[in-house]
Amino acid sequence: MVLMMIHKLGLMLAIIFGSVYLAKRTEPLKWLHRIFGLLTIVSFIVYIIVKNFTNSGYILYALLLLAASLIPYLYKRRAKTAVHLSLVAASIVWLVLIHVV
Repeated sequence: MVLMMIHKLGLMLAIIFGSVYLAKRTEPLKWLHRIFGLLTIVSFIVYIIVKNFTNSGYILYALLLLAASLIPYLYKRRAKTAVHLSLVAASIVWLVLIHVV
């Protein structure tokens, strides 16, 4: 339970700082976005390991978040922000879908 609360808090703060970073483009906001994004990914991967990889929907969600976090480093084109945002949106939509269906 604690890992999921850390994940949710980290995700919300990463989204908030990422949105503000898109508007202001300052280094402290960039680092806060990265730190909370990393916290989000690490806490969720640890949660999956603790639960013994039993839910394949959560594993796909974690892979989408991991891909979204790696895009700014692997994709050196101008559209990397759009790809990053679309993968984050896809992971959130996937998370909602696995809880609804």
